[in-house]
Amino acid sequence: MTLTSDNLEVCGRRIVNVEHLFRQIFNSSVGHEPFNCNITNMYLTKERRVGLISIFHLKCKMCGLEQTLETDVLDRSTKDMDVNLATTLAEVSTGIGYSQCEEMMAVLNVPFMAHRTYQRCHESVAEVICKTALQTIEEAGKEEAVLAIASGDVDEEGIPLLTVVTDGA
Repeated sequence: MTLTSDNLEVCGRRIVNVEHLFRQIFNSSVGHEPFNCNITNMYLTKERRVGLISIFHLKCKMCGLEQTLETDVLDRSTKDMDVNLATTLAEVSTGIGYSQCEEMMAVLNVPFMAHRTYQRCHESVAEVICKTALQTIEEAGKEEAVLAIASGDVDEEGIPLLTVVTDGA
């Protein structure tokens, strides 16, 4: 069985959202007209990468129908992070950067995202981190104020007195 066209070579590994991939496979395994062919009658015509997400273009040998399979959800309107954003967040969280992650992916034989794609993801992740940090600080301040009032730590105007401890950094 030929999986790819003669001039296309897809090699290496990919990071795959298995739920998303299997949903696409099961949806495409239903026969399509006019010959009731399915995914087993298809071959790979090209791969397009969007960062760490691969979009595989398939074509049916029987009827010529074309369809795609994606390794992760490309829809930015979902609340879940795609693999590009998740990888960028992991890099920031662990203290590594683009070059270190690129090297790690090279060892794993996974094609990595372009630096421009990484920059866009990094900007999105940084925005979320800043918003989350600010929200957490505000919530902690409110909780400290409630605790200060409950323990009587207020000034003559009733404003809570909060002790702030820092590490000097």
